[in-house]
Amino acid sequence: FKTIKQFEGQERPQSVAQALRDNIGQFRQNLPVIRALCQEAFQPMHFMKLFDELEWEGDMEEGLTLAQLLEIGIMDSIDVVERISAEAQKQHSLKTQMAAMKREWKPMEFNVKDYKDTGTFVISGTDEIQSLLDEHIVRTQSIRGSPFVKPIEKEVKDWEIKLVYIQ
Repeated sequence: FKTIKQFEGQERPQSVAQALRDNIGQFRQNLPVIRALCQEAFQPMHFMKLFDELEWEGDMEEGLTLAQLLEIGIMDSIDVVERISAEAQKQHSLKTQMAAMKREWKPMEFNVKDYKDTGTFVISGTDEIQSLLDEHIVRTQSIRGSPFVKPIEKEVKDWEIKLVYIQ
């Protein structure tokens, strides 16, 4: 708006500034779709789900453009896009939580000491390990209870089995 006023009295620059402003306004209308689809959490499986719900049989092998999406009327189904995007974000959050738990175990060391000169060893200093183990079991069970766990359900179950076995 300021640029248009800045060129007041200069017809050509003012018309270019006005055209730019109009184009930006038109592009802004597409931002909800761009925000929903252009994020790390939105994986190919989410595109497939979106295409199924929109009953569109496009080919992602060749890539997908905003123009193609607009052509099939994606803006008319923005509620579907945003719902699938929200699911993707929640699923991504669960994956991130799982990865964080696994990382927390990497630096853990089990200290062993000789048990009364018998030639056997026992694990010592298990308080920190037990605390982390209990916390991770609860967090894993919470993740398993999420309605968005489906894509990583096997990984979560396997992780829970390992944690319970260690306990």
